[in-house]
Amino acid sequence: MTVKIAIIGCGAVAEKMHLPEYAQSKEAQIVACVDIVEQKAQRLAELVGGAEVYTDYHDALALAEVQAVDICLPNYLHAPVAIAAAEARKHILCEKPMTISMADAEAMLDAAEKAGVTLMVRQSTRFAPPYSKVKQVVDSGVLGKINAVRGVHCHAGPEFWTPNYQWFLTKAQSGGGAMLDMGIHICDLILWLVGRNVVEITGFAGTLEKDIEVDDNGMTLMRFDDGTFAFFQASWSVKPMGDSSLTIHGERGVLRLRRDPEHPIVLELRTEEGLPDIQYPEVTFPGPWGTACGHFVECLAQGKEPMVSGEDGKRALEVILATFKSSETGQTIRLPLEE
Repeated sequence: MTVKIAIIGCGAVAEKMHLPEYAQSKEAQIVACVDIVEQKAQRLAELVGGAEVYTDYHDALALAEVQAVDICLPNYLHAPVAIAAAEARKHILCEKPMTISMADAEAMLDAAEKAGVTLMVRQSTRFAPPYSKVKQVVDSGVLGKINAVRGVHCHAGPEFWTPNYQWFLTKAQSGGGAMLDMGIHICDLILWLVGRNVVEITGFAGTLEKDIEVDDNGMTLMRFDDGTFAFFQASWSVKPMGDSSLTIHGERGVLRLRRDPEHPIVLELRTEEGLPDIQYPEVTFPGPWGTACGHFVECLAQGKEPMVSGEDGKRALEVILATFKSSETGQTIRLPLEE
């Protein structure tokens, strides 16, 4: 079954990340490209080979052949476009963060449920093969109960990878800086790995280096309902290579994900004799769930539920917004978050 898709927002994210993933899917067909800057939509249409070009997303939603939309817009536009898409009975893949407020997240979920359409949030880190392998190791039970998780996801900032970066730095359009851009990746990953509900947040978010409206650095400490602790850090000021890592402490050992092309994952277990057992789980490319965009298409074609639901997107958003509230008030924030 071919799934016909309209891409709404034809900037760097769509071109550099989404198109290559759709190109690997035999079931995906891009039939419309939408951007208020017509030249951007035309460029993307040329890259995919003949899609229709629009400057108003309502025109694409009116096309009967369009079955799904892929929203690659500034964060503040995610909710209105997703809700309009749901009302037009189109399935939805939405870039992270899902939106910029809990009220908008609820409205998106309600619209998708009412229309009976799929809403998937593109939390792409889950689909990266090393992280996918970590999930398999955790689910195997080899680490036993998870006691603590520590994650880092940082780079130098959006100005270093996209020419249209200004909206990232504007609070009204982005909703937040490094924590909503980078932190939500590692936050969602930790929520996925632990598989429990967060009950308390203590966080810090601030602007340490750049002259911008939003945070360029942040840290969050979480406590889950089973007592598990987790910590993550995000930054837009780490140079020159960025920084990404993950450490999981379990009752039977430690898993470390690091920058090592030969052995990205190190599993340090304790034998019954108390001796260390060092293992290097193999990471295969592509990973078991393929790519985020490919997974979305596969789910629509085969009638499956996506691995990253709208509810998952809302949970990660809630943690980041609670981090901002904790940072502003100097208090520990209990979830669910009250806006």
